[in-house]
Amino acid sequence: MLVIGEALLYRHNLISHFSLDRHVVRRFLLAAEAAYANEKAANLYHNAVHGADVALTMHLFLTKFGQVERLTKTQLLAVLIAALMHDFNHPNTTNAHEAKIGSERARIHSDSSILERHHLHSTFTLLSYQQLDIFAPLSPEDRREVRALMIDLVLATDLSKHFDFIARLRTLCAAQGAAAAAKNQQNWSSTFHEVDLNFTLQVAIKFADLGHSFKSDEQHRTWTQRVTDEFHALGDVERKLGVPISALCDRRKDTNIARSQIGFFRYVLLPFYSAVADLIDPLMLPLTRFHDNFRAWQLQNMEQSAQSVTDTAKAVNELRQAPLNRSSTVALANAQVKLQPIGSQREGSSRGNSRRASFNPALQERSLRASREILGGTLSSLPTAIRE
Repeated sequence: MLVIGEALLYRHNLISHFSLDRHVVRRFLLAAEAAYANEKAANLYHNAVHGADVALTMHLFLTKFGQVERLTKTQLLAVLIAALMHDFNHPNTTNAHEAKIGSERARIHSDSSILERHHLHSTFTLLSYQQLDIFAPLSPEDRREVRALMIDLVLATDLSKHFDFIARLRTLCAAQGAAAAAKNQQNWSSTFHEVDLNFTLQVAIKFADLGHSFKSDEQHRTWTQRVTDEFHALGDVERKLGVPISALCDRRKDTNIARSQIGFFRYVLLPFYSAVADLIDPLMLPLTRFHDNFRAWQLQNMEQSAQSVTDTAKAVNELRQAPLNRSSTVALANAQVKLQPIGSQREGSSRGNSRRASFNPALQERSLRASREILGGTLSSLPTAIRE
């Protein structure tokens, strides 16, 4: 964070423009890096590296897509510091968890964007120390502007508002997107530079915050594993507290990373990034990498599903060769159900005889005989294979 933070401030000539104290800037960045994650929790994802990564991606978004020229130096300073600090002092929880347990943070922030407001409160508390106040040379008007814009940007990272952003982006796409122009056989050039500036900056920080989805395969999978491990750690805490375990946080059940990523990509990320690309550049590299990662997860899930079918078929063969008793009969029936196509399983669940009709007739008879025994039939009336 120190290296990236200093580099960005120098790159945009902000230190000299505002006569910022270089020693204060360095102390602030070092303090932020040291206190970024909760020292009591292993923040594998929401840490200083993530903060620096989002700031750097924000810089690339603004420079590569021609937005820097729209910003004053005051706005640019606010944007970069907001990106760096957007997850500052992260407690390794979620808004849903904080509200669920009625935490002090939830009470302070009235269940509204709890963590985002917590990050802002922590950042402004850090800046309240004179030796860490990088904004000290700014005029009162500039300080107010910086603070207001930082609040807008950090609050925009609350995923509960994500679909509101998508709805607004789609409205813009319908009016000035590349796909709409192609449909109407019109020439197209991006007019994203004309979109409301505050909304543009909010889109930019969201673009950066979710940006591991368009990194190289190796980096994307590393960050995915980090957030998965962090979620599982939260689930462990919730299990100890005796509260319902949050979605994707149960390490005993939420083990198929590929399947969870497919859902996240399809329903959360794809609508957002495809809309942004439609407004800026449909061929942008981040979208290409995004689709590469999406396809990789889909392929992995297909391979895992195929392996699961193979393993189940092997289990069925082993059960067929084993001595048959009540438990093995039930296990064999369940294993064969797993081998049926999804559609036939659903039909079987709605029409009980459909599932049974797909079984081997000999196995049906054995299963029925085992059922009679369970219901009170005598063991001597059953075949030798079942008695054994």
